[in-house]
Amino acid sequence: MRVNNRTVTALLLLTTSIGLGACTGGAFKSPALDMAPSRLEGARLETSGGLGGSGVVRSGAHDAGYFRHLVDKGILPTPDEITVEGVFAEHNTHLPSPHADRAITLHPLLGVSIDPIDHAPAAILQLGMNSHIDFSGLPRLPVNLAVVLDKSGSMNDDQKMTYVKEGLKLMLDSLGPQDTLSIVAYDSRAHLIMPPTPVRQPRLIAAIIDSIYPSGATNIHDGLLLGYQQLLERYDDRAVNRLMLLSDGVPTTGPTEIESIVAASDAFDRYNIGVSTIGVGTDFNHELMLQLARQGGGNFYFLQDAQRITTVFRDELETTLTPVAEDLTLTLEFDPQVRMIAAHGLPLALNRQGDPEIHIPTLYLSRRNGVMLVELDLGDLLDYEGPAHLGDAVLEYTFTDTGRRERHRYPIHMPEASSTLHGHRVFFEHAAVRKNFDLLMTVFGLQDACQAWQDNDPHAARAILQHLEAHLAAEAHDLEDAGLHKELATVRRLRSAAGR
Repeated sequence: MRVNNRTVTALLLLTTSIGLGACTGGAFKSPALDMAPSRLEGARLETSGGLGGSGVVRSGAHDAGYFRHLVDKGILPTPDEITVEGVFAEHNTHLPSPHADRAITLHPLLGVSIDPIDHAPAAILQLGMNSHIDFSGLPRLPVNLAVVLDKSGSMNDDQKMTYVKEGLKLMLDSLGPQDTLSIVAYDSRAHLIMPPTPVRQPRLIAAIIDSIYPSGATNIHDGLLLGYQQLLERYDDRAVNRLMLLSDGVPTTGPTEIESIVAASDAFDRYNIGVSTIGVGTDFNHELMLQLARQGGGNFYFLQDAQRITTVFRDELETTLTPVAEDLTLTLEFDPQVRMIAAHGLPLALNRQGDPEIHIPTLYLSRRNGVMLVELDLGDLLDYEGPAHLGDAVLEYTFTDTGRRERHRYPIHMPEASSTLHGHRVFFEHAAVRKNFDLLMTVFGLQDACQAWQDNDPHAARAILQHLEAHLAAEAHDLEDAGLHKELATVRRLRSAAGR
C-alpha cells in the first residue's frame, strides 16, 4: 500500500477511544466547483477529544492559542491570527450512535439558523463518521520523522529550550525500532545533529537532544532544507514521512522572506512529506509558521510554555499512523434545488454526474475528532414549512481489516418548520450541529471585528463584538456548554481590549 502523507484532514468522528484521520493528498481547491464567495470558504476543521471515541482528524494549521494570548495581553489581533480550524481544535463534537451492521457510519446532520451579526439565513450540513469497532489493536505504519529545531540565542530566554527538549524526549515514547528519526538544529546555519536513525536506543537519543545549546542567529531556510534532505535519505512511500519545524523567532539570516522559505518547502511537494510547525514562545513569525503548515498539509501549534508539551508533541505524533479503510469515496447527491456554496474540512470536486465528491486513498486512526461542514443554498426550500428530502450522501470504502468493500446511502432530510428567528426558520438536527454553527459564527465574528479594527472602523468592530457576545451568552446558557463559555470569555476580553 502506498501512503499519501500530504494532508490529514478532519472528516470523521469515531466513538470508541481513538480517531480516524483522512489522508487526502495535499491542500486543494477545485476550480470546477465555481463556488460563490463565502465567509466559510477555504476553512479546514478539526476538533479534539470527544466521547472517548474513535474520531477523525484533519491536518492543517490548528492552534488558537496565539490569538488568545494576544487578547489576554490586551492586543488586538489581525484577522488571520484566528482560524476556524484553530478554534475547532479545542472543542469536542459528539455524534449519534453508530450502526452495528457496518464498519463506518456516516452522520449527515442539517442545521438552519441566522448569522448573529447580519441576521442572514444560513444552512449547514455537518458530516461526521463514527464506528462501533475498537480499532486500537490494528498495526500502525512506521514513521520517518525529521525534527528541525531552532537553536538561536533567543531560545535561551524563558527556558524555551528546556521545555522543547522535554517535549522531544517525551515524543520518543511514541516511537520505536520501526521508526526513523533525524535531528537538525539551526542558528546562523544548519547543523546535522543526528542523521536518520532507527529509534532503538531512546536514552542515547535523549542524551543527543540534551547536548543541543542555543547560540547565534536564525536561519530557518537552511534548517528546513537540511531536514528535507534527511527525510529523503530514508524516504519510504509505505511510511509516514513527516517534518517538524520549531522556531521562536523570525528569520534573521539566509533567505528571510516568507515567500522564499515557503517556496523552498513547496519544492518538495511531490514527495508527499507532511510538514508541521511549532511556534515557541510569543515572538515567532506567526504568518510564516502558519503558511508552512498549510502548504505542507500539517499542523500548526503554539507552544507558549511547558504546560502544553504533552498536547503538542505527543498528539502530533500519535495521529495518522494506523490505516483503517482504503479507497474511500463520499458523494453528495443533492436535489436540483440545493446548491453547495462551500465545503470546509475536506476538498470536494464535482464528479462526472456533477455531484460534489471527495476521494480519500487511506483513512487512519487518530486521537482527534473532526467534522466536515458544507454550506448550502437551499433556495425556496429554506422557507418551506413541510419536511423535505434534500438528497443523499453515499459512502463507499474498503475496510482494511477484512478487505470487504462496503457502500451505504444516507438520506439528507429537512424536518417540518419549527421555530423562527427574524422571520426565518431555525432548526438543528442534532445538538452538535448547533454548537458547531455557534463556533463558526464566533470565528467569523472575531475575524470581521479584527478586520474592522484594522480598517480603522472601531465603531463597527465594537458593534460586531457586542452582537457576538449577546449571541454566545444566550447559546452558552441554553446549551450549558463549557466550550462556548470559553469563547464567550475571549469575546469579552477582546471587547475590553477594543474599549467596549
